[in-house]
Amino acid sequence: MPGAGMKFKVQVKGLDTLHRNLRKLAQQYPDEVFAELYAEAEEIMTESKEECPVDTGTLRDSGFVEPDKSRYRVRVGYGGPATKINPKTGQMSDEYAVIVHEDLNAHHKAGKKAKFLEDPANRRLKGMAGRIARAVKARLGI
Repeated sequence: MPGAGMKFKVQVKGLDTLHRNLRKLAQQYPDEVFAELYAEAEEIMTESKEECPVDTGTLRDSGFVEPDKSRYRVRVGYGGPATKINPKTGQMSDEYAVIVHEDLNAHHKAGKKAKFLEDPANRRLKGMAGRIARAVKARLGI
């Protein structure tokens, strides 16, 4: 069973292309691009929480969006810096987040499912560079 602090990564397809497309725009407008990148990460988390299985709400409530401007990235996940204790089991949310995320055979209430972070990330990735570019241009009035 995974222990507290266990790290795992979801597979998000197309990140290399996104990075290439945003790199040029970020060279000219780094603050504006980062702000829009953060806004996209917030949207991923919003969609993810809508799909996250809920028993006590502990897992859903441990969702986080963590900006790291020094490395020009935004981390999105569950547990980690926002880990919570499940009142029913006494487990830390990051001890079972991976299990809930990856268990494709688990039965959840309508609208809740496994891959509750990976799927929204992959959906939002489509067109992300274009959305960010348009938002940056709108911010700058160009």
